[in-house]
Amino acid sequence: ILSNEGDNIKVLFQNKVEGIAPGQSAVFYEGNDVVGGGFIRKR
Repeated sequence: ILSNEGDNIKVLFQNKVEGIAPGQSAVFYEGNDVVGGGFIRKR
């Protein structure tokens, strides 16, 4: 996570990721537990 401002989080992946599109869900896990999530606004 690069920044966390208000309702927005900016994420930078360590590896190349393909197929990301606005409207898809972004879900954050810690082990098997979901610790956050939201919808992708732009790539």
